[in-house]
Amino acid sequence: MYTRLAEIPLPLSATFLSNEAVQIAYSARNHLSNTKKTLNKIIPLTTNVPTNLPLQESGEIVASAVSPSYHFRANLRETKQGTSTKRFIDVWTGNRIDVSFEVTDHHQAFYLDEYLSTLTFSPSETALLYTAEANGPQNSPDDPYAKYRYKPSFGEGFGGKKRPHFFLLRWRAPADTNPLTLKPTLYEIHPENDDVLFGQGTFLPTPEETTIYATGYEFTPNGRMLGIKGCFNRPFGIWELRFQTQSDDDHDNNDEKKHDLIIYSARKISDTKSGRSPRIFQEDSQSTLYWFSSDAGGPHMSTTSLHSLDTTSLDAISPEITSRTRIVIPIPEAPGPDFPGLCPPFNLPNQPFLQPNGGPTEIIVQSQWGSRTTILSLSPSTGAVKNLTPPGPALFSWTLLACDGKNRIVCSRSSPGIPYQILLGIFSDKGLQWLVLDQPDLAPDVLSALQSIKTSIHPVPGRYPTETIVIRSVGDESTPAKSPPLITVPHGGPHGATTTAFAAGTTALVLEGYTLSMPNYTGTPGYGQGHIYKLLGQCGTLDVEDVHASTLHVVNDLQLARLGEGEIFVMGGSHGGFISAHLISKYPDVYSAAILRNPVISCGEVTGTDIPDWYFAEFGFQDDFPIKSSPPFSDLSAALKSPITPGFDAAPHVTLSIFEKLYEASPSTALFNYLKNRSQTPKNHKRLPPVLLLIGASDQRVSPTQGTTFYHLLKGAGEQVEMLIFEGEGHPLEGVEASKVGWEASRDWLKKYGREESS
Repeated sequence: MYTRLAEIPLPLSATFLSNEAVQIAYSARNHLSNTKKTLNKIIPLTTNVPTNLPLQESGEIVASAVSPSYHFRANLRETKQGTSTKRFIDVWTGNRIDVSFEVTDHHQAFYLDEYLSTLTFSPSETALLYTAEANGPQNSPDDPYAKYRYKPSFGEGFGGKKRPHFFLLRWRAPADTNPLTLKPTLYEIHPENDDVLFGQGTFLPTPEETTIYATGYEFTPNGRMLGIKGCFNRPFGIWELRFQTQSDDDHDNNDEKKHDLIIYSARKISDTKSGRSPRIFQEDSQSTLYWFSSDAGGPHMSTTSLHSLDTTSLDAISPEITSRTRIVIPIPEAPGPDFPGLCPPFNLPNQPFLQPNGGPTEIIVQSQWGSRTTILSLSPSTGAVKNLTPPGPALFSWTLLACDGKNRIVCSRSSPGIPYQILLGIFSDKGLQWLVLDQPDLAPDVLSALQSIKTSIHPVPGRYPTETIVIRSVGDESTPAKSPPLITVPHGGPHGATTTAFAAGTTALVLEGYTLSMPNYTGTPGYGQGHIYKLLGQCGTLDVEDVHASTLHVVNDLQLARLGEGEIFVMGGSHGGFISAHLISKYPDVYSAAILRNPVISCGEVTGTDIPDWYFAEFGFQDDFPIKSSPPFSDLSAALKSPITPGFDAAPHVTLSIFEKLYEASPSTALFNYLKNRSQTPKNHKRLPPVLLLIGASDQRVSPTQGTTFYHLLKGAGEQVEMLIFEGEGHPLEGVEASKVGWEASRDWLKKYGREESS
């Protein structure tokens, strides 16, 4: 069943192609060919569907964008030729291609991630701005070691990417309506020395189109580029970048592929917190910039605020005019059930602004709210927050896919028993109306199996606001049966979250005959800022006890499981693996087996990770690894003068006192002590629960050596342990084959150590 559920297409994004059609991009797995592909589906919104929709080049398009007028569509395209890859940019008008430009020699891979990528038309729709990996430096007589010189990468999930640059493809002048006045020209936009790295560019709407706002990623004083995947607390902020392209007279008109370098001036406009995801809203002659902001340093994910800046008069922005910057949605001082604060993804939508029924502007976002993800409407004028997620017993989690800038939004929703549905939300004088546009075509037996799934959310007594999501199969309730075995699944992070969204692996385990309890313990976003910060310095105790309390709640209070051999299991990845490893040494009489994916085992080993600050912050030493962004109104040279003075104190180091606490908080220490005590008093200590380790050999977040060292510790003590190594896989083990093998191995491990059928 896992394979069939995992092959249900996952919605990635939506694009309004016109007022009458929307395109949905899905990620689809094929286990037979061991591939994951992006598939596009065009869905009509009215009966009058345009017949001149842009053509799609199957298998080569890696990203696309539609211009604000819907007149143009741009495709980033990659073509494999033997061992090499050729890259192209195509701009279409209807079914006609206007511009096709090869960029293979000008840069390396396109950036397609949510943290650095850019793909946007200029306001005049005469140019396209995107982000790509710049070509590396070459050796020269002046510098014979240039290509060997160390350059930090962005860490886990970025495949060694180190030098994101903006590229601007312009095919005519901004104010010129004649498409033949300028041959396509590619410009590279970057600072001279890459002292600050930029991504997420967006144009300021001016006639010259020579100003963009971007997220600037700064290095730490000791030269690190801290890993950014899943980390919202980095030294980055919002920058204003000005540039000027060369005139057409400077070009060789016979060379359409002239590659010009643009040097620009830059200044930072956000504060010393971590600013990201700039978006411009223009109405009449006024333009306003919006962005997300989170605390710099501390927990890697925390409650977010929304900021704005009036950018109508560029030159008037200065340190003295701070009144033009305001916090639209602050972090609540005392969050309650009505609104715990914003916990959105890394980015605002590409087009987050709506004006329903011609009324005031609203900003539409997705946000974690307890154990669900919800769709919210934010009012820039009043700061009001409105939950747009409709109520219902299905406990859907929602994902925002696109807004049309007027009165329509496209979302997906799902629950453990209902895979991804695509919905169109329409604002009218009757309120917000929802229409289902698309849903999976499921085989009858799959549909029947999913209808048995029941999902519920339960507060854990005495540990407010900790709660757990319980997923089980009710089957034929007229036939009494013993409670199914229970699997407790703590999430990673620890500032990640578990939601009620559909996940193939989770649902497949329920259909195998297990009840799953998925606790959102202290530190989980979506319950208020204080709940997040409360965990710092208490990892290994508070989080572990929250999770164990959730297990006992399901057993003793809800009576959905029972204690006993082969009855209760624990599985988790990353920090969830950290918690799981603690549980089996502290409560070996409760948990019958454990499955750990890339677990944090030895907290003192900070050198094998792209986020060494994690160990300092989570275990109470965040002041020993300070993270701050440069002050507002810094230029590039000022940004180099970090607010943290370079020197001995700016080179974080695990001192003996820090190591002592990290050592004591480590699962490896708890397990070593348990094994030592058992060897001395074997009658008083039972064997540890059997452990299955799933390790990505290319993990940059948690060093694979943590898992392998743990394996040898258990093996040497004669414990039951198995370890699978996945070559080429990183922290999440998300490849098609790795995901399937990991799930199947977990299923078999649970069966092996589960209760006997006759019990």
